[in-house]
Amino acid sequence: NTGDSVSFSFDNFLSSLFSPKQSSSSPLPSLEKGGKESSDPKILLLGSTGFLGKTISKELMHRNIPCVHVSRSQRQESNNDDNNQNVNICLDLTSTDAANQIKEIIQRERCTAVISTVGSIMGSSSSSKQEEEEDFKINASTGNIASSARKGGATRFVYVSN
Repeated sequence: NTGDSVSFSFDNFLSSLFSPKQSSSSPLPSLEKGGKESSDPKILLLGSTGFLGKTISKELMHRNIPCVHVSRSQRQESNNDDNNQNVNICLDLTSTDAANQIKEIIQRERCTAVISTVGSIMGSSSSSKQEEEEDFKINASTGNIASSARKGGATRFVYVSN
């Protein structure tokens, strides 16, 4: 069954985000409803409105893992968060202050891990010079954001691309 394969892969993916202390007998942390335990994981999801970001966001909500959604544009859809444990933030990661803002968000929201789905495909023959420069800025921002995430206190950073 393809769904089982996807879920199993996502379980392994999520378990890589949590320290061994948080993943004792199960590869995934156990969360009480509302995610109120002090050692609960909280994910900062970058690129939450894109193809991968939406899929990861749905899985995190399904598993009751609190998440801070960051995207360049406002989230169009409701995130169906019954526990009110998710936050939506609009931020352009190519802005000059994005790295500092990410650090502050991680500290304020107490995020333990970052999943970045931010990326842009470069080099299309029909791309203008301006589009290529924008693609480069988007892709280059990942390194700055990873460094800021660490400075902010996140212990894991995962970059996912399609």
